[in-house]
Amino acid sequence: KRHEAPIPTQQKIEETLKWLTRTFPQCFNLQNPIPLKRKIEHDIFFYLPNNNSLSKKSIRKALTFYTYNEKYQTAVLKGIYRFDLEGKTVERVASKHKKFAKEKLAFWNSKKSRSKLRIVSN
Repeated sequence: KRHEAPIPTQQKIEETLKWLTRTFPQCFNLQNPIPLKRKIEHDIFFYLPNNNSLSKKSIRKALTFYTYNEKYQTAVLKGIYRFDLEGKTVERVASKHKKFAKEKLAFWNSKKSRSKLRIVSN
């Protein structure tokens, strides 16, 4: 019996993000993200496909990729509320999270200006 080669991490993240945007369009939007409910991965785990095509680990990696970017951090900084999988408000964005987003954006912007490279966001 042959074993399939593991899927490269970036490809698996992209596949998982596509699943998230298809499955929860009110919550996940790559172009216009909204602040997500804290610990939203626990809600997502309930909906994982039965065919084991996605794992809890792949969801966590995709969420890290999704939230650790300029557009998402800008949404946290400017947002008032966090949203659940149905796109409903569930909690306020805490001031410490806004502060983190502001610091992260400032850091990325300083890196961009120093390196003269632009961060590409898909």
